[in-house]
Amino acid sequence: MRLNEPLVTIDRSRIGRTQFSLEFFKSGLQTEPVSMNGIFTAYLITFGWALVGSISMGLGIIITLKMFDLSTKDVDEWSLVKEGNIPIAIILASVIISLGLVVSSAVHP
Repeated sequence: MRLNEPLVTIDRSRIGRTQFSLEFFKSGLQTEPVSMNGIFTAYLITFGWALVGSISMGLGIIITLKMFDLSTKDVDEWSLVKEGNIPIAIILASVIISLGLVVSSAVHP
């Protein structure tokens, strides 16, 4: 390899040849009229799922951290976190984040 040789070469003959049809985009648009009843129902459904997710996450955190405490009987994580032990705090944060990922995938409609 020479010193001034480019690492990546671009085929300039293909740039600008890709065209999108407007008919493709128009076919995906829906022009149905939206009623206030439909909007209100969508808001209620969204609020309901947010409530279910919040309650599930709250209960899940309580249960998961209690199980984590029971599985590590010889270690008092909370006193170590209060003393400033960063690795234990990272472990507890990873437990909470992993629970959040599980709850979010389970609650997603």
